[in-house]
Amino acid sequence: MGNEGNSFKTLDEILASMWMLSSFLGPGRKNVRIEIYRGPNGHEGIGLVELRKSSQYKYKYIYRSKSSYEENYYNIRINIGGVNENIEEIKKLIKDIEKLAIQLTTEVYKEKYKRNNSSHLDSGGNYSKILIDFEGKTSDSYKILEEMNENSIIFGWSTNNYVSRFVALRVRKNKNDGEIELSYPKNYRFSFIAYYK
Repeated sequence: MGNEGNSFKTLDEILASMWMLSSFLGPGRKNVRIEIYRGPNGHEGIGLVELRKSSQYKYKYIYRSKSSYEENYYNIRINIGGVNENIEEIKKLIKDIEKLAIQLTTEVYKEKYKRNNSSHLDSGGNYSKILIDFEGKTSDSYKILEEMNENSIIFGWSTNNYVSRFVALRVRKNKNDGEIELSYPKNYRFSFIAYYK
C-alpha cells in the first residue's frame, strides 16, 4: 500500500488501545471484541467481552455507541460493572479505537480502489462492517505488553475486493538455518477485519 507505514502505525495504536481496554476490564474479561457498522451519515459501535461460565463461553455487551456526521453527534452507553473509577478513560479509549478504525479502513479502501480501478469499489470508503478482536492468553497483562513490544508485527492481506484482514504475528529467527518464522503470539491474539460493500 502507498500509505503502508501510516496504516500499520495506526494498527499498532489500535492494538495498544485494545490491550489497555482489556486491562481496564480485568483479568476475567480477557477477550474483547468491537464491532463497527457504518452508514452514510454515521456509525454504530458495539463492544463485547467473552465471559466463561463453567465450561462454556458467551459474549456480553459492554457498550453501545452511535454517531451522526451531519449533526456532529457522538453518544456512548457503557454497561460495565466494577470499573467506575476508570469509566471516563474507558469511554475515551473506545472513542479513539472507533475513530482510528474508521480512518484506517477508509485509507485502505482508497488504496484498493486505486490499485484495482474497479467499478465495484467506491473511492469514498464504502464499507459495511469492521471487527476488532483482542484475546489475552494470560491474566498477566504485562507479559502481553512485553511480547507486543519485543517481537510482534502486524501482517495484512485481502481475500478479495471486499475483505481486508490484519493480524498480529510473532517473529522468530530459526536457530538452525537463520530463517525468519512467523507464528501467532504466545500470550495474545489480535485481528482487524473490514468487510466492504
